[in-house]
Amino acid sequence: MTRRRQIYPVAPDVLVPVLDLIRKNNQVPTAFPQGATQEAQQSAERWQQWERQLHPQVSVAAAGGGAQAEKPWQVVPLQVGDGSAIPADYPPTYPRLDGTAIPLVTIDPPESKDLDQAIAIAKVSDLPEEALAGQHEVPEHVTQLRHQDAPAKAKYLLAYSIAALSCFVEPGSELDAEVHARGNTLYFPDGSVPLHPRELSAGAASLLPGQVTPSFLWRIALDEEGQVVSWRVDLAAVISRAQLDYQQVQDAVDGKGKLPPAADPALPALLQELGLLRIEREQDRGGVSLPLPEQEVEKLRGGYQLRFRASLPVENWNAHMSLLTGMCAAAGMRRLGVGVVCTLPPAKNEDVARLRRAARALGVSWPLEMSYPQLVPTLDEANPAHNAFMDRAASLFRGSGYLVYGPAIGGRDPIGELFPVQDRRVVHSAIAAEYAHSTAPLRRLVDRFSLELAWADTRRQDAGGGAAEEFIPGWVLDALPQLPSEMGKARQAGAKNEKEVIAAMEALTLSGHEGETYSGVILDAKEHSGHIMLSDPAIMAPVEGEDLPVGERVEVDLTKADLEKRQVAFALARAA
Repeated sequence: MTRRRQIYPVAPDVLVPVLDLIRKNNQVPTAFPQGATQEAQQSAERWQQWERQLHPQVSVAAAGGGAQAEKPWQVVPLQVGDGSAIPADYPPTYPRLDGTAIPLVTIDPPESKDLDQAIAIAKVSDLPEEALAGQHEVPEHVTQLRHQDAPAKAKYLLAYSIAALSCFVEPGSELDAEVHARGNTLYFPDGSVPLHPRELSAGAASLLPGQVTPSFLWRIALDEEGQVVSWRVDLAAVISRAQLDYQQVQDAVDGKGKLPPAADPALPALLQELGLLRIEREQDRGGVSLPLPEQEVEKLRGGYQLRFRASLPVENWNAHMSLLTGMCAAAGMRRLGVGVVCTLPPAKNEDVARLRRAARALGVSWPLEMSYPQLVPTLDEANPAHNAFMDRAASLFRGSGYLVYGPAIGGRDPIGELFPVQDRRVVHSAIAAEYAHSTAPLRRLVDRFSLELAWADTRRQDAGGGAAEEFIPGWVLDALPQLPSEMGKARQAGAKNEKEVIAAMEALTLSGHEGETYSGVILDAKEHSGHIMLSDPAIMAPVEGEDLPVGERVEVDLTKADLEKRQVAFALARAA
């Protein structure tokens, strides 16, 4: 038995040529056409010229110092100059509301520049009554957002601000065509291939701290149990007070650190409080968030290495704010009668039965009276048997996609059938609700259209009703039928690139280490083979052997690390 030698990070001059080859073979469009880039630059400059003339409630300089607004949390008409009204030549696609009095911050991985979302949370009792002005009640048919009985009194107000790309991308332009062709941002260890040119994705359209940015500003009121009482979404100019990362916020929750002065010191505790409530409501609905460790490539010590990254609790709480916003967006579309929702079929009975058999084999306690959503919170990522079970459970829900619905509008051909309420074809089964991707428009094409439809619903409610075609832009209706296929193609491309990058990193990491012995957990097994998960280095790969003990830690010998085919394989180690 040959013990493994030290595994060093893969050097950039070794990995980057392999990444370049993957991008070339997969025809990844790393550069934007010149015309698209010029359009992005011009749209960014156009907004910045107007932005310098705006007169927001909180100035950029004051926001950086954490100054209090004169009208805290109130959204008011936007003004220019010394407080005069917006001039007639102000572009119609730009915001006309001022939301800079809301103390928003972004929470993202360190070094991120494509900041889609900014968040703020407050107790309603701490706000003036005007802060809740114009809220619309939850539609009667939407049961996943509130109890069946009468709406409760609002306790929390969540502000979730989402980048407004419709202010920068002109429908039918060369830039618009390129964004439709890409579909989403692709991520590689040495950098991303953005959906939008960086002049927008890391510049004027990003919710960078201290700049006035157009956004779709959601304000969602929730009761003491975390059930939605009311919401609205507006196109508004906002200022993010600070750019935070997850560890910063987690440290603040745990009492190990403080947020920068510009950020609201109450945010971490409120995010935890509301996040835990939303997790409880998810369990009530029968939804499930599976805590799978994420295999990723990390830049470290001048090179790159694989690791399994477990999410911090604050990431889960923040994710539930995004899920909540997407559920409200889907409810608004349903009320509007036109929508594009993210769907996932329910798990099949035979798949659940198979998973129960796997739980018994792995020694995972799963009482018959306990549902799968109730089981998931009891799983422990540190338990090898639980890790093996979660790997199998990841395939329980399959077949996610997008569905467009809505009757014929304005003489156009029908977009699709208007599905009945609670139709299982429209529901995202893991979330156990109708749900729309709507919080990442800088990185995902479909979100731009979800936001426009949700905003159309709010404006229609403000007007007291009317035909949907009066509030939905024609370019949105024209694009909807093609969105499911465009997003399907983009998601396939993203998954292919990610799989090939991980495979290349595994082969590069282990090349030259054949014959050495490693320790890992058997994830699954057939007659003579299965799969193993190593923790150091962080690798999942095929393993050969008789009677592989699923869910147990074993020692294995590296038998193959093929750079050309990007394959690695192991065999159960012989006894020492």
